Amino acid sequence: RICWCSNMATTSFRGFQQEAPDILTSLSMPARFCIGIGIVQLGFFVYKEVVPRVFAGADRLRHRGKHLDEFGALDWTYITTNKALTWVMVYHTLTLLLSSPHIVWAPGQLSMGTTLGALIALFVVYDFFYSLIHRVLHVRGIYGHIHKHHHRQVVPTRGSLDAINVHPIEYLLGEYTHVLSLFLVSTFVCRVHAATPVIFLALGGVAAALNHTRFDVRLRLPFAPKWPVFDVRAHDTHHCIPNSNYGQYTMLWDWVMGTYKEYDAGRKAS
Repeated sequence: RICWCSNMATTSFRGFQQEAPDILTSLSMPARFCIGIGIVQLGFFVYKEVVPRVFAGADRLRHRGKHLDEFGALDWTYITTNKALTWVMVYHTLTLLLSSPHIVWAPGQLSMGTTLGALIALFVVYDFFYSLIHRVLHVRGIYGHIHKHHHRQVVPTRGSLDAINVHPIEYLLGEYTHVLSLFLVSTFVCRVHAATPVIFLALGGVAAALNHTRFDVRLRLPFAPKWPVFDVRAHDTHHCIPNSNYGQYTMLWDWVMGTYKEYDAGRKAS
């Protein structure tokens, strides 16, 4: 029986929890790191080449400011550095998956709780911390040193390239918030199947890429149409009105904190 209470779950699972496969746990650190590099490079290929083709039929958002047409040397330096930081983050995620007693691996332990429930919890917890970090990065004394670089692009169009064109300190904070969320959810909220973090990172990468395109992609609950579960318009509004919509994947915490602003196609960048 799967218990949602962490302490009870430890007792309930200890007798039949399947650990990570030996073929993975026996891997050396360099081997794990190389696997991480392969996964990341495949992901960036998908975000750059596949995602735009999948959503090519979507409506386009209008430009509400000046587009950053060309990347300079600093832009490419940050992009290259951040790709390498992603390798490290994925390596540490893999290490957590292989070592945590709160991650389950057996196919029989795939359930709504360890997959869909855990996935929702991961996104909610991630955006709670990300929204706070993002808001701090907009504090006047900090903004000019770190986050201002990303906001040079008022009209994101390049998908993943515009998404990772940020100061490496900011990127590091955002990436390791994924690891923190996985640790917190698996330890204190519910058991997490090993497949769930893979889906979490993959969907997160797609969402981040879409947030930096002109594709008008929206995901809203049919019974709550005013609540955007995911909406490219929301992040586009953040690039237009920087003191709003701090969430990355969902606007839940912006609704709670009072920083959510609806998309206004006629509003010019401030």
